[in-house]
Amino acid sequence: MHLHDWHAAFYLLLSNYAEQFAGLRDIRTVFTIHNLSYQGTRPFRGDESSLEAWYPNLRPDFDKIVDPRYGDCVNPMASAIRLADAVSTVSPTYAGEICRPSNPATGFIGGEGLEDDLTRARDDGRLYGILNGCYYDQPIGRRPGWQRLLSMIEIQLHAWQKEQPSNAAHELALERLISLPKRRPSHLLTSVGRLVEQKATLLLHEFDDGSTPLGRIAEAAGPKSVIIVLGSGDRHLETRMLQVARQVPNLVFLQGYSEDLAAPLYQAGDLFLMPSSFELRTLRHQPDARDAQRAALRRSWRRWSQRHGRRCRNRVRFRWPQPG
Repeated sequence: MHLHDWHAAFYLLLSNYAEQFAGLRDIRTVFTIHNLSYQGTRPFRGDESSLEAWYPNLRPDFDKIVDPRYGDCVNPMASAIRLADAVSTVSPTYAGEICRPSNPATGFIGGEGLEDDLTRARDDGRLYGILNGCYYDQPIGRRPGWQRLLSMIEIQLHAWQKEQPSNAAHELALERLISLPKRRPSHLLTSVGRLVEQKATLLLHEFDDGSTPLGRIAEAAGPKSVIIVLGSGDRHLETRMLQVARQVPNLVFLQGYSEDLAAPLYQAGDLFLMPSSFELRTLRHQPDARDAQRAALRRSWRRWSQRHGRRCRNRVRFRWPQPG
């Protein structure tokens, strides 16, 4: 049985500690970690979302399921790491990172409080890192035309406005939509994702000069480029993205999620921005790897420019903060 993240961890609690599911105990289990920042922690009892409220007849071994920080809570993620026959995660690099404690001072995201459990799983030979990837049986389809894409965005924005008529992000996006060129821009960069710390912080961090990574990307791509970001999530990050959108004239921020827009935006972009604080953050501690990654990013940008017969107006620079 292959289980993914904390939501599926209750399979292991039920199979191990509920007699009516005892027949599942002989089935081998693999638990895959995608995001350690979400662990599903909740009280043992005394709340409508507590373990007792959900499974009143469960008689667990509390030492196996307790949260390492809060002794009165169950941690589904930790429970699965302890109970699964094997634990996998999205790459060998990340499997090593999560056995180390997170360090907010340097921005390193590691085990998020579960590094001891993960280290034990590694030492037991149960922790594996398997490089994540995507394989598509079907082609992703034709790239949508520029006017078609704008029309789809406009329809979605009007639909959102009916539900949230005073939403400032929708209002700004419609204003930006009107000001966009009628012909496809020289560079179209798109991003679809959740606005959470793990992802959005890398685009919205404020440097000493007041600029942001997203603003620098827009400047590097040039004034004839357009960046379209589709996403929603933490309220303060939505607010921050709106602030940056006001400052960056060629940025269109679509606050929300739409299945009708996600695939067309992915197909339409010349470059797809997919930030993540996991894995690449540790390159700052590995100078050789950092230099190799910087060179790889520059090669990717150069190949893209050559393929499209265009050159970026400014030189693109990739910088990593120094350790400590």
